[in-house]
Amino acid sequence: MATRNVSMTITFVAWDTSNNVGKTGQSSSNLTLKWIKDGTAASPTNSPSEVDSTNAPGIYKITLSATEADCNIGTLAGKSDTANIVVLPITIQFERLPDADPAANGGLPTVDANNHVNGVQDTLSVNVTQIEGSDATDQINAACDAAIETYGLDHLVSASVAGSDVADNSIVAKLVSKESTADWDDYVNTTESLQALRDRGDSAWTTGGGGSAPTVAEIRAEMDSNSTKLAAIVADTNELQTDWANGGRLDLLLDSAISKIDVVDGIVDNILVDTAEIGTAGAGLTAVPWNSAWDAEVQSECADALTAHWTAAMTESYASDNAAATPVQMLHMIYCAVGQFKINSTTITGYQIDGSTTAMTWTMDDATNPTERKRAT
Repeated sequence: MATRNVSMTITFVAWDTSNNVGKTGQSSSNLTLKWIKDGTAASPTNSPSEVDSTNAPGIYKITLSATEADCNIGTLAGKSDTANIVVLPITIQFERLPDADPAANGGLPTVDANNHVNGVQDTLSVNVTQIEGSDATDQINAACDAAIETYGLDHLVSASVAGSDVADNSIVAKLVSKESTADWDDYVNTTESLQALRDRGDSAWTTGGGGSAPTVAEIRAEMDSNSTKLAAIVADTNELQTDWANGGRLDLLLDSAISKIDVVDGIVDNILVDTAEIGTAGAGLTAVPWNSAWDAEVQSECADALTAHWTAAMTESYASDNAAATPVQMLHMIYCAVGQFKINSTTITGYQIDGSTTAMTWTMDDATNPTERKRAT
């Protein structure tokens, strides 16, 4: 049986009428074939080929496309350019059978593990009377009621609710409870229901439904009667008014400050006069006359300086040869020159204050009759 719109391979016979045997060796170059599809002839898409020239002489095959097979009746006919060779026509009737895998679109339906048909897309109409054998309304209603009670849906409108009826953390519990584990038992309908909230708003909320905002006069009266801070502000401002009055505390403080500022201002004026007299960089201090009153003070300062300098022990020190000497070095060098010394040939060695450490040396021009000495070290 051929399936419509499905490609298939068919066979046909090339017959040698002179020898009454199948003819071998035919090909598309010898054969002219036509596929007659529901009465309309056309050349086949594919070329014929020989099946088996040895074991099936004269039998040829050709593959029809799905489009060529899309018909009710098809006939393959043709002719050969070889003498005495005829092509025996073959007619095929096509059937509309599933052309896809089972359970696929266009294929045969299959059943699942519950023996239900797979792939049924249309809604099935069920006659409950036929199923039950009688009116099944009561049974269906009873089943629905049982399911509603099982899941607690009856408590929405037709049954009272206890805490155990609503599971913790369910949507309903979370709507009425702010706890980390939402619990229906937290809900108090007398104070937290919509009606209770509305009643409270109407009676107490100044901005709730049915209320009105206070007037300016009401706000002023409330502040005058109950605001302790406002009263304190009024008391402070009254006190300030008294303090600022002539002779008041703040007025006296201000007057005292002004008098002190006047004194400071006079001092500054005197300083400005003195600095103007001194001039820039002390230019006005030239030719300052000596004041005899300074004599005693200057003499005292000089005496103190001399006493401090000449009564303190000096650190022994000597200048190098041909080097400038400080006053302290000069005194020690004079002491060395006239103090303890030793002559050896033409060398004179002067000692430090300790009498043993060499301080300076000189060289004489003659060991017996010297006329000159020069410092050596």
